[in-house]
Amino acid sequence: MSRIPPTLAYMTIYNPTLKTPDSQSDDDEDAEEQAHIVFYTSKERAVSRDRMLRQVGLAKALVNFSESVT
Repeated sequence: MSRIPPTLAYMTIYNPTLKTPDSQSDDDEDAEEQAHIVFYTSKERAVSRDRMLRQVGLAKALVNFSESVT
């Protein structure tokens, strides 16, 4: 039986207190979410903006859930 070593699929650093630049409209929720991302890297070379926002959204949801449980 061969073992596959664990690998990091993606890593992100986000700060939900960051705001979008004033030049962008307040109606664009994706732009607001993308403004929260400080650093993002992935094992894959090219990652779509949609996939990046979904992965960061999942991390935010887990943080919010853990805060509500404690």
